[in-house]
Amino acid sequence: FHSGVHRLSEFGEDLAAERRAEKESTSRVDLLSKLLQLNKEDLQGNLVTFFVAGSDTTALSMSWCLYYLCVYPDLQARARAEVDLLGHDPETSEDLDNLPFIGSCLIESIRLQPAFIALGHEAITEVSVGGKKVAPGTKVVTLLRKHLRSSAEGGSLFK
Repeated sequence: FHSGVHRLSEFGEDLAAERRAEKESTSRVDLLSKLLQLNKEDLQGNLVTFFVAGSDTTALSMSWCLYYLCVYPDLQARARAEVDLLGHDPETSEDLDNLPFIGSCLIESIRLQPAFIALGHEAITEVSVGGKKVAPGTKVVTLLRKHLRSSAEGGSLFK
């Protein structure tokens, strides 16, 4: 795993170096050109995330967020107002930090429609789940949607 991440980091460094050299001869603006404005550590972290995390889960999460904002136009207006208050399209991680409502919308849509339906665990010590004893080493699967939509987590409404 670590050697794979290291190779991805090296690939990212090479890609960044190529683009920086290319920057002198082009005015192209895309995601990579924006990422190149980050410090080296943040750039590497983002590139590895993009390569490893996959685009399907990101696309699915963003699609659900946009869906909910369309279903709730008052929340969409509030999100637009937050961007308007920023004064420009968000381009940096600092800009995103200044959009807490939009961040909350994304987290809420992921709560309601998680990209993964289940999450696996392995008991390290003996535990009790729902009154049943689970021995160390036992593999357990949590169905995310059921738990994330429980009344303790806010129910099934987009809030």
